[in-house]
Amino acid sequence: GSELHACWKRANDMLTESVDQQGVQALIECVELAKRAHDSAAEEKILLRVAISLHEMGDISGSTEWHHNCLEHSLEHDKWELQIATLDNISYAYLIQGHDKSAGLFAERANNARKVHKMRVAKEMGERGNSAALKRAEEKLSQALATAHEDQLKQQTNQAEEDERKMQEAMQEKLDRIETFIRILKKPPEQRTEPDINKLFQVIENISYFDDRANRVQKREICRRAVYEQHQEGFPMFEYGDLADKAWVILGCTPVLEDYHGSVDIEGEEDEWGEPLPTRVIEVGGLIGEEALDGEPERLCNCIVSDDGQDLIV
Repeated sequence: GSELHACWKRANDMLTESVDQQGVQALIECVELAKRAHDSAAEEKILLRVAISLHEMGDISGSTEWHHNCLEHSLEHDKWELQIATLDNISYAYLIQGHDKSAGLFAERANNARKVHKMRVAKEMGERGNSAALKRAEEKLSQALATAHEDQLKQQTNQAEEDERKMQEAMQEKLDRIETFIRILKKPPEQRTEPDINKLFQVIENISYFDDRANRVQKREICRRAVYEQHQEGFPMFEYGDLADKAWVILGCTPVLEDYHGSVDIEGEEDEWGEPLPTRVIEVGGLIGEEALDGEPERLCNCIVSDDGQDLIV
């Protein structure tokens, strides 16, 4: 009645402005009103809207739960077209969550429902030979399924665009961070400001090597004196027996990648019994060549920039 209409208008206005939990909660209130009013058509429409809205918010698990509610509604009211579309939606939802087995089970249920529905339509027409009526029913079903498929594709596209946007923002943040470090490290020590020192301090304060070897003042002095280097893939940072005259901290790599931040391979290390250790990798934020800080005269291993097609920033 009027209460349901007002509730639906309020929820729709909220979701038009922004798809969020508040709007979804308003939709859920509409579902309850539709049930009390025994308005099956309105309940069906709102149940689907809740499921789609949750999907748009990225809550795939919640969306799946409401698609199950749609399925119960379709079974209760003998709505075969809704049942088939909902089974397809549930199959798709499980698929993007990585639940392949469940996705397959619901896809099979959808196909079985299609077969049963066709048989029911043929029987209701009085004869299987009434091809025109059967064709109209099939066209109606195909149209309903096509609409559901279009909604799925739209949701998938929107999610992919949002994921791409977030990935680009994260990569730009990494690039801005590296460019900030490079700008600071290219300054002469006497020209570095306190904000510059604070930026660099964030890098070394989490390096365990310095925890019991340097206090805060000494760490800040390291940040003031540090210089910038950039090396290509495969470049030998140092080799066994080289003079141990400096150390590095890995800041990142260029070009910036989503899943790689820069690393070096340490080769030729020996354990306390003189046995060779396997090659290990030091990644972004790690310290390289600490033997120079320990006062060792020579390098005790080989260090090579990882062969990954990127330039290393240290």
